[in-house]
Amino acid sequence: MYNKKILLVERQDDERGILKKILTNSSFEVLDFSDSMGAIQWVMENGNPKLLILEEFAVPLNGWQTMDYMRSELKKDHPTLIVLDADTKTSNKKLQGYLRKPYSDKTLVEIQSFLDNLKTPDEIEELSKAYSLDYLIDLSDGNKEFISESLELFKDSVSERITALQAAIDQQQFGEVRKIAHSIKPSFHMLLNHKGKELCQALEHCKIDNELSVLVQELKLEYELIQNQITLDSPIEKI
Repeated sequence: MYNKKILLVERQDDERGILKKILTNSSFEVLDFSDSMGAIQWVMENGNPKLLILEEFAVPLNGWQTMDYMRSELKKDHPTLIVLDADTKTSNKKLQGYLRKPYSDKTLVEIQSFLDNLKTPDEIEELSKAYSLDYLIDLSDGNKEFISESLELFKDSVSERITALQAAIDQQQFGEVRKIAHSIKPSFHMLLNHKGKELCQALEHCKIDNELSVLVQELKLEYELIQNQITLDSPIEKI
């Protein structure tokens, strides 16, 4: 089926509504989000859209960080347009294309021109694996009950600790954040997830308190990516 899905991340409700209406009237299917986390979650669960439109100052990950996360962690090189502020220069080498506000019929022409010139295939790609059971299989000699219990433990314990991480961030208990991150790290190592382990290490050693919140959000995304893939794969049945 021809992919007409566009993911739009725009903080302002009125501006998001304007662009969604323009695109919908041109037969695109628009999935709109007020924050970048919603768009990332959608991609983790559904695969590639035709196009990403990311506001430069999206939250909690800005447009550039969201694009980088899609490419480096989800292995998704989506066609992406960044909505730039009026004062932003366009020299960034990672920039495929850009839009500027206010949104109008001219915006639609620019989007269609961008899509017409794309050389990337219009296909949904398989999600890259965020976990491996190799360590658990070796540790247990392939015991399915042990592996199943370990996956349940990962699901429950990491979920609780990420909730505790967010609470500690909200209360500005940054020392507690670092302690919790240290306790989570072995859980990601158990599933051979290097990104989660690295994020925990970054949280442990981060010297700038206001950067901890973004790291916690990235760790939450990595956990959800693992959980989604385990649910889709039903890996125990394949051992």
